Amino acid sequence: MVCPGSPFTPLPVAWLKFSASSIQVFLVFSLALPDQLSSAFLGGDEMGKLKEFTLAFSCALCYNMENTIFERENNLMFSRIWACILAFLVSIFPWLGNYEPKLDVNAAVETVIAAIKTRDIDAIEAFMCKNIKDNVPDLREEIGKMIDAIEGSVTSVSSKNSEVFYVSVGGKTINQSISVSDIDTSVGKYQLNITWETYNNFSVEERGIRQIALFIPPSDTEGYVELSRIRATSGIQHVHD
Repeated sequence: MVCPGSPFTPLPVAWLKFSASSIQVFLVFSLALPDQLSSAFLGGDEMGKLKEFTLAFSCALCYNMENTIFERENNLMFSRIWACILAFLVSIFPWLGNYEPKLDVNAAVETVIAAIKTRDIDAIEAFMCKNIKDNVPDLREEIGKMIDAIEGSVTSVSSKNSEVFYVSVGGKTINQSISVSDIDTSVGKYQLNITWETYNNFSVEERGIRQIALFIPPSDTEGYVELSRIRATSGIQHVHD
């Protein structure tokens, strides 16, 4: 049983046996992972190529098993059974071909801070989720007001983020994180808090900024002073459509 046009040539027996075992373990392990964990192991490009490679590998595996291992072990039937099992496992992966990578919060925060420094409204608007774009009147004006509320030139920024919300119901999965950036300027101190929707497997347009708020941090005499807030109408650390 030879796969026409296979780019693979017969492989050494020991390598082939090791590769077959490794692929089998990987496939079984992947099936056991929930969506949000499997997405942490592979980026979007790799996930997109995995199905194509695995299909090619199964074809080559069948070819090499039949022509290398099983010619010596006289067990052609097992090679065909293994190839069928491998093809079946590939066919039942629901996340292959439909995978969307998680938002890189660290890189996104850096982009937002850079946009504040240069007053780049377009860059910040691009990160807003669909709900905000559809429901916040004069969004660009509101973003401009937030940027203008930060007086002076930015001298230093310290940011941290943490995942605060995860839900998976009926095949729909949402991940959200909060980033907190302490911004020092030549005039004063500010804090920028952003709720990010980092993963959404049913509505990609809802990924991005779900809420962004600017504060003057607490002092010895008073608590947080809110300067500006832009938020979605729903789905902030909560399930949404």
